Amino acid sequence: MSHFQPPVNATSLSLQQIAQNVKATLRVAGPDQDGTPSKMRPIDIARTTQMSRTTIRPLLETKKAGPDRRAPNLETVQKMADAIGIPVAFLLMTPSDWRALVAAVTAYSANYAAARQIVGDSMGEVSMAVRVLEKNQVHPDIPPRGQQPSPEQRKTMDEQNEVRRRTTLSLGALSLMAAGGSSEKVAQMLALAASLGSALTNQHAAAVAAAKNSNHA
Repeated sequence: MSHFQPPVNATSLSLQQIAQNVKATLRVAGPDQDGTPSKMRPIDIARTTQMSRTTIRPLLETKKAGPDRRAPNLETVQKMADAIGIPVAFLLMTPSDWRALVAAVTAYSANYAAARQIVGDSMGEVSMAVRVLEKNQVHPDIPPRGQQPSPEQRKTMDEQNEVRRRTTLSLGALSLMAAGGSSEKVAQMLALAASLGSALTNQHAAAVAAAKNSNHA
């Protein structure tokens, strides 16, 4: 099955990004000082989380990860997030993830309106997230009327459609776990999944296109 491949070394980038995220939040996560944010020090984190400074150190190393760098486990990252006071998912996000989130927020209203029509009074299902994009003519990508795409263009289009479908369904499966027994919340979660699925696919496609152009340069 065809799919997009990340154009970067995801492992080393994520370790570096986590450390950058942690350091950015620690600069302002300390106690209030007459209205001015203050730092949360490593010793404060160690005291709050009961983790040793050796365990904490990998989360503070912002240099590019080398082959010998020790990666923090998820429990360590979770404890750090708890100490800071934010969901752990935010410490794992890259700048492009934040941009995708903003794009999703921008598209949410239109997708919510479509989701309400599709869901109605039902409890919904994951596949409805893709139907939301179809209703708003965001998915699938099709050639402009009267134009015949080249085999390479068709291949790229099919790949992007498949990535958008799978990404949206995956996000739908995750988000619907928070919907409970409310059709209103089902529509909200499906709209969010559709919005994020589309935004992430657009970013992924742009990254792949940039990588191809770089290889041809």
